[in-house]
Amino acid sequence: MGTYVVGDLHGCYSEWIQLKNKIESQDKNATFILVGDIVDRGTETYQLVKWAMENITSDGKYQMVIGNHEKEKIDWINTNTEYIKHNTKEELNSINIVKNYSDRYDLFEQIDVATHSEQETCDFIMEFVDWIKTLSYIKDIIVNNQRFLIVHANIPYYLINDDFTINYEEIDKASEFMVWDRDIDGFGKIPDTILVHGHTPTILSEAYPYYFEMKDRLNNYGRIVHTSNRYNIDCGIVFKNYDEKANLAALRLDDLKEFYLYE
Repeated sequence: MGTYVVGDLHGCYSEWIQLKNKIESQDKNATFILVGDIVDRGTETYQLVKWAMENITSDGKYQMVIGNHEKEKIDWINTNTEYIKHNTKEELNSINIVKNYSDRYDLFEQIDVATHSEQETCDFIMEFVDWIKTLSYIKDIIVNNQRFLIVHANIPYYLINDDFTINYEEIDKASEFMVWDRDIDGFGKIPDTILVHGHTPTILSEAYPYYFEMKDRLNNYGRIVHTSNRYNIDCGIVFKNYDEKANLAALRLDDLKEFYLYE
């Protein structure tokens, strides 16, 4: 009955199912929390997004926080909608909003390979973005008397109240920071609290604090990086074709045990 936090999936649906099944074969009542970035880069974005919308809930067996790639989709749809409303004579429908104004990773092409029509693709993307909006940017949970804050990237200190609670009224203002920041030093703002996040793949030098010696980097390459009260669990699975050390990881919060798709 453990709680497992899983790193960035980026369209790697098959790998996610393999890791999920591997863990559930030992712990059938496991709870999973994804740290966001389930879209872009990978070849199975449609399958992963479809699975997510059918299975992820706010407090169920499968949960998730918003990543920068999901927030980009929200911003993209909002921007396109407002542009069409105020600057063109186009009809406001899903095809015009989605297909005519591509996003950075062209989500339309990622989804269109698995659907039957442009209309179905655009409708699916609009449904996905509406679904993302129902998710949160942070999970604040206690497992075995240990407090964990789970976000995609980081938490700004101004979001933390004097009594160490989270100021949820400021979440929207802080959302850009929470999905993009790449500070990798220890998390010391809240005593006895562990920050768990993804965002910066541990196959990159940017994932390691300056004080990590070379042997520490080599030992952690493509694995979870642990600094003071902080765990980075993005092991870069989507880059597996380019880097054999890339992996998919889960951190069990109950005992901080690490699980990997590729041992």
